[in-house]
Amino acid sequence: MYYLVFVVFMILFIIFCMLSVIYAAEIYQWQHYNGYKFKRWLKSGSIKKDENEGKIKRQVKKMTIDYILKLLKKYNIDFDANELAKASFNIKLKYYKLILAEKERIKENKLLDEGLKKKIKTDTFDAEKFQKEADERYKLFMERRNLSSKTK
Repeated sequence: MYYLVFVVFMILFIIFCMLSVIYAAEIYQWQHYNGYKFKRWLKSGSIKKDENEGKIKRQVKKMTIDYILKLLKKYNIDFDANELAKASFNIKLKYYKLILAEKERIKENKLLDEGLKKKIKTDTFDAEKFQKEADERYKLFMERRNLSSKTK
């Protein structure tokens, strides 16, 4: 009996070894191909980020301090006038990034407000109907409770 179990396991082991040798090249190629795809995916994310940063830097180079001040006032962002008087590229970049973040926040708030308004318009809350349903559920609960206490 033990010899039979041992022979079955040995046959399975030999089959497994043979299959691993036969398919070793395909497995190796598959692993490296997936690694290549993953590295390309990571690089594409950093490329998009670098491209976006470059676009922002080009826009900031074109901007004047007056335009940045106008945007800061429009979006109610606090700023240091002494710092802006220096008019260096890094300072303009810093404030432009603040302006973009504020624009994004305002855009998200508008979308949320529109969604909420649509939900309020479509949802009509009927307090009387809700109260009746609650009373019915309570009555059913009490009946079941009374039935279970009577059966004990």
